[in-house]
Amino acid sequence: MPRIDRCVKIALDALFPMRCIVCNSMDETGLCPSCSAAAPRIDNPCRQCGAAVAVHPGDIRCGRCQASPPAFDSTIAPFSYAPPLSAIVHQFKYRRRIALARPLAKILAREIKSRGIELPELMVPVPLHWTRLVKRGFNQSLELCRHLSCELGVPYARHGVRRINGTTAQTELPLRQRRRNVQSCFDIHQSPSVKSIAIVDDVMTSGETAHQIASLLGKHGVSHIQCWVLLRTDILHPALHS
Repeated sequence: MPRIDRCVKIALDALFPMRCIVCNSMDETGLCPSCSAAAPRIDNPCRQCGAAVAVHPGDIRCGRCQASPPAFDSTIAPFSYAPPLSAIVHQFKYRRRIALARPLAKILAREIKSRGIELPELMVPVPLHWTRLVKRGFNQSLELCRHLSCELGVPYARHGVRRINGTTAQTELPLRQRRRNVQSCFDIHQSPSVKSIAIVDDVMTSGETAHQIASLLGKHGVSHIQCWVLLRTDILHPALHS
């Protein structure tokens, strides 16, 4: 971790002791053990897209990923989009509770560390179109990247990917329309000089946004792409062993 990020992390932890975002008890991880145990976890995730798999727990890919593989290699999405975490993320995004970025990033960082994976060289936040950025006032994915960088020591590219077209929010569309909705929406601001990247977002729905960004990064020489998100919507896919 760069020295300045380490100093910022130490200062924040000292000046603003962390509390559990659910029950408000003192807890340095952002989610106390009892609330973590009660959180809506995805127990049998597809290793590639992170969606819940109907049967056969283990290191598997769902039928959808085997039939039509996304452009990214793996996903860490520890929790389902369900209360109480869905309500907290909603406050973070739509009620300008930017201070929630720090505990949410700590929670995601803890989950990433627990997987024992090789960390990427760079993180890229899912970008907002400028019209939505003006309306919201901040990019929640970028705020998560800022704090994840302090927790994990992985740098991030603030403007690595740009959204060049405004679109309807993915959550407002049927599953079949989501790929068409985000096609040709993104552009690379500067070709990355790294081979491994994590795409960071707060919520994954169909995975089409991440697929489009990963496809673009792959065309610019990135060979290993992960997705890191806090919540995954409940799309239950059949399991097929690869």
